[in-house]
Amino acid sequence: SPGIAIAENRAIELSGSTVGLHPALAPMADLYNEGLCSIIQGVGYPNPDRSHFKSMDIWHTADTSATGDGWLGRYFDSECCGFGKGESGTREGGAAKQNNPQIGIALGREAPLATKGRRSSAIAFESAYLFRWTGQDADKSLADVYQAIANAGGSAPVVGNSGFLTRTALDAQISSATIRRAVAATARVAYPNSDLARQLQMVASMINAGLSTRVYYVSMGGFDTHAGQGGE
Repeated sequence: SPGIAIAENRAIELSGSTVGLHPALAPMADLYNEGLCSIIQGVGYPNPDRSHFKSMDIWHTADTSATGDGWLGRYFDSECCGFGKGESGTREGGAAKQNNPQIGIALGREAPLATKGRRSSAIAFESAYLFRWTGQDADKSLADVYQAIANAGGSAPVVGNSGFLTRTALDAQISSATIRRAVAATARVAYPNSDLARQLQMVASMINAGLSTRVYYVSMGGFDTHAGQGGE
């Protein structure tokens, strides 16, 4: 449509491609031309029913039935579960390394389906400050319980349901403290004032802090622009 098209002389040319980018995406074009990012175009599935929701589920599961685990979750289960910071398949002292609770991190209210496996799933949070144990804020009597879990460190036994809950609480505590310290670090560069930029700034801080996370998941909405596409 002439009302939403970007004029050819304004589109940013990509090296070795017949596709152009919106003029606001000049920095992304630089990354592409330097071989530092890829663009996957025209992702879809056969005989689409035009349902946004089914299309999203198919994308997240990499399965045209739109059911099952997420494709990143399957990666976590097969390559990462049970081996912590080490290489998958390695063992220390004859025992498998502990699970890495930070193996995947999603910035948002909940972990997307793509990151949900049968044994592993991404941690999800919007604010590093809110990603913490808040029981002691509501009930000071819980502080001792919380501290006992924190003091257990890596020695917390996993025996029965109680042990599983203790281990899970400890993993959450360790992840929370580690991630909040990482995100609190001073950024080395300035970021724009947008939701996506804030997510990427947190990711950069966590990468800079040396977290053992394999996958960071950020998202951006607002593409249903209709006639306002040119301005957006």
